Amino acid sequence: VKYIKVMNSFPSPSVQIRVSKNKKGILVYPSGAKLLDDEVVSRNLEWLQDYPESYKAFEQALSIYLNGDRPKYRNLIDNLRVAIEQLLRKLLNNKKSIEKQSKELDTWLESHGVHKQIRNLYGQFLFGPYAALQNDVAKHGDEELLLDEIEYLIYQTGTFMRLVLQLARSEK
Repeated sequence: VKYIKVMNSFPSPSVQIRVSKNKKGILVYPSGAKLLDDEVVSRNLEWLQDYPESYKAFEQALSIYLNGDRPKYRNLIDNLRVAIEQLLRKLLNNKKSIEKQSKELDTWLESHGVHKQIRNLYGQFLFGPYAALQNDVAKHGDEELLLDEIEYLIYQTGTFMRLVLQLARSEK
């Protein structure tokens, strides 16, 4: 069982927490919008157990957020990127950085029947604004994000991973 210390300086008294049981024990993480929590956080944590490096990075990002440790938000953002990167490396069977996965990911999505415009939307956002934000915040640490922006990125990252995880699960 993994215990996460909840600090007195929790980001907001109105933020709820959720508890999820998995193979390793119990994970405590922040709760926001129920549908998003259920489908892009809880479900992803369940499915990511088959991708331990990605799981670890996503879990660490959630832990930092839960603890409200603002100085580590830069790490949180980087952990979100690493979660996607590690998932793509495993699925696409390569060691490329996330920035160099565009063509391989598009080919993989196409082979799974994903509509061209969904592939374009996915690729343009992941390899465009999402990558630029990662560069600005995680790599260079030039900018800080609001808590609402952090939550948005957690859900956005979860949404990216969810599509890929669902497609990978359909192969089995």
